[in-house]
Amino acid sequence: MIKQFFFMLGIVTTAGFLLLIWDSPPESFLRPQAGKVDKLPSADSYMKNIKSHMFSASGDRQFTLRASKMSFFSDRAQLFLKQPTFLAQQAVGKSGELTVTADNGILLKNTQIFEFNGKVNANWESTEGQTQLKTHRLSYTIANNTAKASGGAYLKTPQTEITGDALSADFQTEIFTIESKVRAIHEPI
Repeated sequence: MIKQFFFMLGIVTTAGFLLLIWDSPPESFLRPQAGKVDKLPSADSYMKNIKSHMFSASGDRQFTLRASKMSFFSDRAQLFLKQPTFLAQQAVGKSGELTVTADNGILLKNTQIFEFNGKVNANWESTEGQTQLKTHRLSYTIANNTAKASGGAYLKTPQTEITGDALSADFQTEIFTIESKVRAIHEPI
């Protein structure tokens, strides 16, 4: 009787083991792959440490763009940038250069608008001297050489310090408009 009990127990265990293997998916018997990517990124291309130049129709360098990382999405026509540095030659009058640094940036290819986010710092040479703008969000339109800042703006010239909630700037005419909760300190030379 004891032999029959162990024999039946062996048959039931073997049948259970075979059923477990039969019903298991094949992936359960494979070794896990190290570094396997579950979902591929949706960007069409990536680049690191980029430097790019854009030229005008007359062949003059219009702007230079540097970034630590770039992701391009062709379906949205957007270029995402990490730690961008944007240098627009001849942005202010005929001799000035506009330099913008930020934590993140987006270039909207269809509208030719740069959107800078994070700690945005813009510097340029104006008729009064060196001018600096600090803000959290800045949109720069390449076509008409204008910018809009929101989320608080701090503008410093050699004679003036101005803060406000929003700012719009036309770099060709050097006209700046600061809106809402404006505070200014002006020290004439």
